[in-house]
Amino acid sequence: MAFKAQNERGPASRLRAIRIALLATMLICSGLHPSRAADGDLDRAASGDNDLVLARYNTEPDFSLSLSSSAEVMSPRTKAKVTLNLTRLRGYTGNVTITPPDTSALDIRIVPDSVTTTDDSVRFKIKVRGDTPSGSYSLIFTAHSDGGQAHSITLTLVVQ
Repeated sequence: MAFKAQNERGPASRLRAIRIALLATMLICSGLHPSRAADGDLDRAASGDNDLVLARYNTEPDFSLSLSSSAEVMSPRTKAKVTLNLTRLRGYTGNVTITPPDTSALDIRIVPDSVTTTDDSVRFKIKVRGDTPSGSYSLIFTAHSDGGQAHSITLTLVVQ
């Protein structure tokens, strides 16, 4: 956590610095940390000029998602394979269930329909059928863990 040097001198500036240090210490010890959304948040909070934005550290086991490619360009009557990667965080080893979007109205088929895994990646096959209209589509894959965490990731599919 960095503080900007101020040109203030005297007892008022020392008191403000002490209040900032105490506030930061209390927040960190309670498992909270000041948001880094804007410079001077601690200064404003210590002087009472503004509310301080707080965020809780996440210490729960969790996972994150990434795609082998965030976009695919396809033509009607073609197929592609997309790999969704799972990064396990803070020791999470349980199941993750990944569900692709329902694209039946677009005449696009994604298989498997849903998969539950403890692996680090899942491969989906996408088939763009002949009647699929040209355009750009946001395909949102959702994932849920046994521990209740939920995340999603978007694949942009361009049909031309």
